[in-house]
Amino acid sequence: MTTFFNVDVETSALTPWDGYLLTVGIQPVHYTPGLGAAMGEERFYVRIDRNDELAASGWWDGQGTDTFRWWCDQSAEAQDEAWRDGGLVRHEPETAALMLVEFVNGVEADPKERIFVANPVAFDKMWVDELFASTGITNPFHYQSLCLRSMKFGLREKSPWGGTRDNHEPKVPHHAFHDAHAQALDLLTMIAERDGTGGQVAMVSAGAAAGSAQVS
Repeated sequence: MTTFFNVDVETSALTPWDGYLLTVGIQPVHYTPGLGAAMGEERFYVRIDRNDELAASGWWDGQGTDTFRWWCDQSAEAQDEAWRDGGLVRHEPETAALMLVEFVNGVEADPKERIFVANPVAFDKMWVDELFASTGITNPFHYQSLCLRSMKFGLREKSPWGGTRDNHEPKVPHHAFHDAHAQALDLLTMIAERDGTGGQVAMVSAGAAAGSAQVS
């Protein structure tokens, strides 16, 4: 069985060189050739404590940063989750990285069967890779990845290149877990379309996932 880890991140900038990783959400999808794909019951969501870094950089004041101005246009709930609400539980980067490793290992023990999925993968994987590089913690993901934006473009002859979602909108846009969950639904639809297995979304359990975090 292959596990597709649908990953979404929220950040304070477009690249790790200009900002910080704020939240990470993951929704696994399990795939068995000949049987199809199913949404896993496992889920992961973590907020990262960047209060000191953001304050020191002047980001709180929105000193001309396009990303800060973009965040101010998002919903209050999305802003609170990503960075604004100091009352929510947030973890140090090292702790967040260890939680992520524990979750991934608990969901899929075989590294060769782990696929990192994002839309686009170039953005989200860059941030996750940087989290592990900066903390010195071994990255549970390797080179295997899938870009949903590319998959959609290649699967459908008339599909334009772009970042629009397939048919599924997140419950809270720009909330890392809800975006990851909607992304997983998009993946299920496209796998069913590719394999001719229909569009039914199944829920299965691959066992209790170590380190999994409830979505608040």
